[in-house]
Amino acid sequence: MGSPRHREKQQRSLAGGACGKAGNVPAEIPPLRTRQGNEIGHDRAGVRDPRMLAVVAAGRSGGGPAAAARQPSAHAPESRVRTAEPDRPDQGGRLRRGPHRQRDLCRGVPSGSPRRSESPGAGRCSIDKLMTNRERSVNMSDDRAGGSSRRAGVKPPAATFSRDFQPKGSAPKPFRFDELGARLVAAGFADGDTNQAEYLLRHISYQHASSYFDLFRRDGEVEEDASAYNLNRVMVFDRKMKSLLLEYIGVFELQFRAQYSYHMSCEKGAFAHRNPRNFKDMKKFDDFLDRYESEFNKQLRQKNAEIAKAFNKYGDAPTWLAVEIMSFGTLSMLYNNTKSKAVRANVAKSFHAATDEFASWTRAVSAVRNQCAHFGRLCGRRLVSCPKRIEGCQEDNTSPFYIFILLMHLLMADEIFEDDQSLAYNMQLFGFTSALFTEFEDVLSMVGIPQNWREAFSNPKVTGLDVGMAVKVANRFRAITGTFITPVPPSARRHKTK
Repeated sequence: MGSPRHREKQQRSLAGGACGKAGNVPAEIPPLRTRQGNEIGHDRAGVRDPRMLAVVAAGRSGGGPAAAARQPSAHAPESRVRTAEPDRPDQGGRLRRGPHRQRDLCRGVPSGSPRRSESPGAGRCSIDKLMTNRERSVNMSDDRAGGSSRRAGVKPPAATFSRDFQPKGSAPKPFRFDELGARLVAAGFADGDTNQAEYLLRHISYQHASSYFDLFRRDGEVEEDASAYNLNRVMVFDRKMKSLLLEYIGVFELQFRAQYSYHMSCEKGAFAHRNPRNFKDMKKFDDFLDRYESEFNKQLRQKNAEIAKAFNKYGDAPTWLAVEIMSFGTLSMLYNNTKSKAVRANVAKSFHAATDEFASWTRAVSAVRNQCAHFGRLCGRRLVSCPKRIEGCQEDNTSPFYIFILLMHLLMADEIFEDDQSLAYNMQLFGFTSALFTEFEDVLSMVGIPQNWREAFSNPKVTGLDVGMAVKVANRFRAITGTFITPVPPSARRHKTK
């Protein structure tokens, strides 16, 4: 068995140095096999592919696939093999074109647009890099650490699915709607067999509802007063909280696009996002190009008139139009890889942050956005990506509650317009959040919202709101719940220490 590198050494010893220089492939090369016994370097019909053999031979001699890709063969004209990125085998053993060359051959590179340069060390890869995803997943399943101990903690074992499937154990029994109520009662919810509970479980799966059960447990046991009614209130709160966060993460995302496109295009030109000299890491830049190409083509398929017009005229969209079609993750990747310190600093400054803080906060906001968009449970759980602490804020930065404070800080108003206060996004967010928390005050402690949430929001240096302003803003939203927010007396305010 052993690791891929160990198998590579064994194959080299069997070859006995017969390979020589890359490209001088002997008639008989001991085949490199996967754990299923399949030989790497065969096409779907089982015929050994000379191009693939050249790649294998170059890997054994230390040249790597890039060195083999530069060797001309009868199957690949000289004009095809001279590329910045080597060809890679697909699952059938055939070579497929590098992603950037597909763009070059299919639709051409826009006039004046730079081609991707080869990443440093692109040719120094070992034979295990040539294995397909399916073969990697088999190798990774040998131990629960995800393969060899060298990679432990980096990637979990990958699942590989095919048409033929047999469960490892006996299949679980599915439940009918009239049986789910009894399961809810057995889980500790006394009113689980009522018509109201059955109606709830017809609209929200038992599997989804059960993910909230731990909020009702104390010392491993479900509390005596746990009810399907309160279970529904917790789920409604979580749903409304995610909806509110999504709305204002969207406001943050729009400002992010505006600031980045403005500073980047003014300093580096109209097509700054396509110039590799503007970015630090070429591999990350290539990854960005792959994602951006997919998003761009999606807009062309959807007949986006602006994108189609720019593509026909320039071959790509200017930066200020390009950022509008990028996903939040793609835009964050582009920002973090931007070489210009001035651009990154100016964007971060518009959000009252230093560059390193903004990078951390963007990752945290992006992770929460993904959770909200996929309707996963958010309340009462730790954040997937914990943001750096805001100076002057001592709240728990592993709690989703911290994202409310973070968004108020990021969207802090520099100027308030009396005739249109909807432009003060931090004040608007505070008002809607106060109304939500007041409406569900009976379940706040259960879902991880601290009792001093009003005090945490009323910090001018953190959220831009003082106590008096916070109360005034919150009371404007009293029509939503019919409840007024009373100020917290200064004597009752608790100050946490590090």
